[in-house]
Amino acid sequence: MSPDRAGNLISTKPALSELTVACLNGVDDCVIGGPLDQISEFQGHCKARKIKTKVLDVPFAFHTKAMDPILDHLEALGRSIGFATPTVPIISNVFGCFFQAEHLTGSYFALHAREPVRFSEGLLDLQSSAPLHNALFLDIGPHPSTIPMVRSLNRHGSSTYLGTLQKSQKAWESISATLASISLLKTPVNWREVFAGTSASMLSGLPGHPLKGPEFFVPYREQLQSVEQGETSLPSLRTKTRFNLLPWLKPQPAPSDTFVFETTLQILGLLISGHDVGGTAICPASLFHELALEAVETAIPPLVGQTLVVTNMVFASPLVYKPSKEASVSVHLTKHTSDGGADFQVSSTSAGDPTESLHCTGVVSLRDQDVFDSRQIKDAALMKRQKQYFDTVGKEHCSIFRTRVLYEVVFPRVVRYSPEYQSIHHLRVSDSNLEGIGSFKLAREPGTGYVSHPVFTDSILHAAGFIANTAVKDRDVCICARVDAVEISYRDMDFGGTFQIYCSLLEVKGAFLADAIVMDASGQVIAAVRGMTFSRLRLSTFQRMLARKSTDADNEIVMDVGGFSIEDMDYNKPLDELGIDSLMQIEIASGLARAFPFADKMNHRTLSQCETLGSLEIALGLMLQSSAEPTSVVGSPKMVDEQPPDSPTPAPSTRILSDSIRDNPVALHTCNRESTPLCLFHDGSGQTTTYARLSGYDRDVFAFFDPSFGSTRKRYETIPQMAEDYVSLLSKSTHSPLMVGGWSFGGVVAFEAARQLLSKGFEVKGLVLIDSPSPVNHRPLPKEIITSITRSSRSDGQPREGKHNAALEEEFQRNASLLQRYGADPSAMARMPGLKTVMLRSQDVMDTESLVGLRYDWLSSQNDRDASIAAWESLVCGHIKVLPIPGNHFEAFSPANIAATGSQLWKACQHIESS
Repeated sequence: MSPDRAGNLISTKPALSELTVACLNGVDDCVIGGPLDQISEFQGHCKARKIKTKVLDVPFAFHTKAMDPILDHLEALGRSIGFATPTVPIISNVFGCFFQAEHLTGSYFALHAREPVRFSEGLLDLQSSAPLHNALFLDIGPHPSTIPMVRSLNRHGSSTYLGTLQKSQKAWESISATLASISLLKTPVNWREVFAGTSASMLSGLPGHPLKGPEFFVPYREQLQSVEQGETSLPSLRTKTRFNLLPWLKPQPAPSDTFVFETTLQILGLLISGHDVGGTAICPASLFHELALEAVETAIPPLVGQTLVVTNMVFASPLVYKPSKEASVSVHLTKHTSDGGADFQVSSTSAGDPTESLHCTGVVSLRDQDVFDSRQIKDAALMKRQKQYFDTVGKEHCSIFRTRVLYEVVFPRVVRYSPEYQSIHHLRVSDSNLEGIGSFKLAREPGTGYVSHPVFTDSILHAAGFIANTAVKDRDVCICARVDAVEISYRDMDFGGTFQIYCSLLEVKGAFLADAIVMDASGQVIAAVRGMTFSRLRLSTFQRMLARKSTDADNEIVMDVGGFSIEDMDYNKPLDELGIDSLMQIEIASGLARAFPFADKMNHRTLSQCETLGSLEIALGLMLQSSAEPTSVVGSPKMVDEQPPDSPTPAPSTRILSDSIRDNPVALHTCNRESTPLCLFHDGSGQTTTYARLSGYDRDVFAFFDPSFGSTRKRYETIPQMAEDYVSLLSKSTHSPLMVGGWSFGGVVAFEAARQLLSKGFEVKGLVLIDSPSPVNHRPLPKEIITSITRSSRSDGQPREGKHNAALEEEFQRNASLLQRYGADPSAMARMPGLKTVMLRSQDVMDTESLVGLRYDWLSSQNDRDASIAAWESLVCGHIKVLPIPGNHFEAFSPANIAATGSQLWKACQHIESS
């Protein structure tokens, strides 16, 4: 949010009257200071406007009236100091410009504490007074905190940005690295002064021979012979098709349900180069659609009266065209044995690199014309109704865009279309930016040699894409990531005619879902594209993604969230040793999902399975390759690779892909032993991260997470409703007998799940409570404690610096409320006599009064915790065996205690089985 916008918001809200802009950090970045209650109110207004905020961990609201009590003392101190004109130019954060003589007064230090920090204004003054090409910005401080702000404000990409100290690095190492970088910029460094006062040994002189010899340039000459030989031999191995875009069919062993077609990037180049996204020519979805149709028309020709429909198109990675790049593009077709359709995938390989890159997958189905006709009747009625609305009532509530404005003014921010693609004559877009109607005609004669002309298909897609992009900011871009169905009556169609198009969009979780209907001049619906998903992301991020490998963006996101330098990025060190804890994982997962909209399975649960940055890199790479593959619904959790009985649990990096595509419950470990399986239920965070850290498994273990966390899915209203949903996912034939358990809130869910499982005929051998409070007359965890815990220090002991994820606090508070309501009427609670129960009890209490200034006995009093166990015994109608685990309640699964907690958990399971 810009400082001006923040100031305007504050000035229009009386409830925010004591807030002021304390720091002007950038064009869209500022700090607000004032009373905490008003800060919270301000956050609420920002959240409603989808503006990100972060509460800073500072003791006072610096640069606000909170500093007034010390101003007199600072002025007195300032008057006692003599000032001199600076010998080097210095920018004042008080005045937002270079120091002037009149600035050096005794009140300067008081102004420095009270006035807003005008950082961005100072940098703009620097830019206006000095050329910054190849400038070096050096942050002198405990951590390079100003570098991101300078980088965002500096217009010159040739500048260099360096820090001096890094919080995660030894001072000497950090400073030495900075000096080395400076020396590489041909800036002289007085190395003897650097090492003055140390025990470093110095050379008294240089060798007597020259250290720099002559340079030789040997021009690189590409080896073309093998490529030429391969090209001359290929025609004899391939069958020629009747299509120009997809000219070759590779021979396959007979009989075979698999077909491989080939073309080249040069053949597709004309159609790709007309679709320039952010300075890069990438293959449009319409071209993938045409390649799929041509492949099926050749390999599996449809019958008379049948039309090919492409469904479930997912775009895994962009196919980038460069005139100098030689690449082969393949379409792999796998015929269905039942319905005559086929699965397809489009991939490419570059010359000299056998690695295959996956770009698009989907399904081609055969549809009878009568099915087409029935859907088109409904589409025609809808389109005629909406056209009438736009012609009457909606006429005053829309904007009209014509060809020149569309393609020369508005569209170039996102996509530059060549004249061949500039087909839309006009488009009327509603004020909601979620609906539009218009007309289009192909700019050139359509020609022949296509199944469905790709420019016709692209006109439908980019009309919807244009409307989506009018609804986002200039710095954002909406990119098509998926298309559910493309239905075009291409047989006997006159592609040279004029067509009417209607588009309808919905905004869901930051993405836009769109449908489009096309009608010809006679009023007949001849095409519909359904379920277009436009993912929103930063244009600059997407441009970087096109130019880099995924791991480059991966590194950048991790470094940005964690405040790391490139030297900190140890790919073999555990994430917790790097200081990447569960809340930081949420931020990283969110950043990856924004940067890679095609990896739609990247979430906190997936990321939590990665032990190292190396495994994260592997997981992201696999996900980008597999995101387009259709997944089937599974009835029960099953590991992709079953483990032999005595094999250890695979490392998370080998399980990550299968976990990410599977629904509840997550299979943490399978070993095919005779031991009774254990089902664990999530704690108050809704996540299974804690359980994923366990080791030493002696049985199959599954874990349930809250599927509504971070999604638009309806929330659970009661614990019985939650447990009922989880229990419905278990199969009696697969999961009976079983044991249930959970940490904290999860133990109560496990208790309710056990009750429901028993009523359904499951054999529940026992219940393991991991320091779970009794639900009887339970007092919910106070909001202050939840906030303190979720914002607590990182696992490496450093203060948390990541953006706080409000969704986690909200999940904790919601589940605390569910727990309170569940035990509000003890007389109505079911008893389960004979349910063997073990409690893993944390040995330490927690001083909540020192932490947040209020008392919460269940965490801080052993007597209250003893009473809680007695209440549990009344619910299970029997004695509960208690096993101690180290630490307080929130430390049960910390890195220091996880081994002991895991050992006691397996001991508890063995006790239940042996009883």
